[in-house]
Amino acid sequence: MSVAYYHGLLIQRTRIEAFRDAIRAVVRPGDHVVDVGAGLGTFAFFAADAGAARVTAVEGQPVAALATALAAANDYTDRVRVVRGWLPEADLPAAADVILFEDFPPRLLDERTFGLMDAMLSTHAADGVRTIPRAARMFMAPVAAAVVRPLVTWGVRDGDAYGLDWRVAEPYLENTPHVTALGAEAIVAEPIGGDTLSLAEPPSLGPLSLEGEWVFDRDVTVGGLAYWFDLELVPEVTLSNAPGAFPASWGTIVLPLAPALVVGAGARVRATVRPDRMADGRPGWLTWGATTEGELRRGHELAAEPASWSDLLCASPDGIPRLTAAGRFGADVLQLVDDRRTVAQIAAALRAAYPGGSEAHLLRRVVAALHGRVATRAAGEVIR
Repeated sequence: MSVAYYHGLLIQRTRIEAFRDAIRAVVRPGDHVVDVGAGLGTFAFFAADAGAARVTAVEGQPVAALATALAAANDYTDRVRVVRGWLPEADLPAAADVILFEDFPPRLLDERTFGLMDAMLSTHAADGVRTIPRAARMFMAPVAAAVVRPLVTWGVRDGDAYGLDWRVAEPYLENTPHVTALGAEAIVAEPIGGDTLSLAEPPSLGPLSLEGEWVFDRDVTVGGLAYWFDLELVPEVTLSNAPGAFPASWGTIVLPLAPALVVGAGARVRATVRPDRMADGRPGWLTWGATTEGELRRGHELAAEPASWSDLLCASPDGIPRLTAAGRFGADVLQLVDDRRTVAQIAAALRAAYPGGSEAHLLRRVVAALHGRVATRAAGEVIR
């Protein structure tokens, strides 16, 4: 990601100052603080200011180099160490007394973040670890159909544009969790909340699932369900991506109901939202539904994927993988990584097997295959 992306996050003062207040409240003198997904290192520097004896800022993207430079420019190198890598593989010097993490998707936990948090808390946390945020809670509420309709009609309200009929694509949109900015006025009933999820212990799926009902005192047309979270950084400091709240770097998820439910005054609407449970216990596709007066609407994120059977099997533990041409090339490149050959020498060794294209083209393919999979040192550099 570009530095401009991180600059865009940095100017979100509400989010930044909320985390700074929480860090000041939680970090104690002598703590080892681990900032996961540290970006520019902003929160790591705040932790050092709050009295941490040492801070490990873990960042897998190249922006780690800028975080290192910022630590030096601001005299933090005695307390803040930037580690380039990904958890749980990254090498940490000790267990964490405090873990900072804010890289949540709009649904709070997906397959990636669920696994990351499980690894952090199972492998890198000291006894009695404190986390920022410390807890979260999911919410849902019905959304007015007028707000949802533009999200599911391909942006073409009459079903035709450029001489083409786009309506065949709409079922994909109707099963898509749309991330958007919602005003509070889009919600047509009071939110229903789930159980509180502690973020200081390995995560569980239960609090991600919601179920409840509303009784309407007026006629309303419900086009979808809003799904969001409240993050409790500390008891006095909360961030939320609720409709109408400051969204930080998130938006609110809208789960369409198609066709919309026409609800009369006095009628009940019952709704559910939950992630599927994957074989390894992680959250999978989102599924949702609502019913009123015998009418049922359902949505499932899997139905939003215009994928072939082969594509789906690639994500299944029961699938039998077979290397594509690109996969074979990547495997051939990685087999030649031996801590002695340079990138150019790897490309030269592959020339006989991949004779097409120029030397420069082959070299670019090798670099692309290595990106994110190896750590590279300069020729003659001593490994310590």
